[in-house]
Amino acid sequence: MILAALLMVFVPVKPDATTPQVIQLFTSKVVILGLLFTATIWCGRLYKAARHQSAINKHWANALRTFQAFTKAASDDTARSAVLMETTKSIFAITPSGYLENESSPDGGLKIVEVVKHATQAVASVK
Repeated sequence: MILAALLMVFVPVKPDATTPQVIQLFTSKVVILGLLFTATIWCGRLYKAARHQSAINKHWANALRTFQAFTKAASDDTARSAVLMETTKSIFAITPSGYLENESSPDGGLKIVEVVKHATQAVASVK
């Protein structure tokens, strides 16, 4: 876009050009630069959206791997159901990636304390 703007500086206006010709040359430069500027903004937004999707998909993949590890490690059904509930909330919660404007964090946080409480109850019941 900057290169196009610099090249347009070197397009001369003929000394004998009439007013409509000067206006036509000026408006064509403005339209071309406006289109290039709009295309640059559009490409930037598409890039940010693609990076956002990539971050979200990576989060989901990590969460699913963690979920599988936790369910294999859970010893009884109570602990397994608590892990299932919390990891499902974590996997499908709306997580801000930082790439999009007006992106807020979810209202309800993860209830890690409840998971730990259920896990300690499960361990105490096994003893």
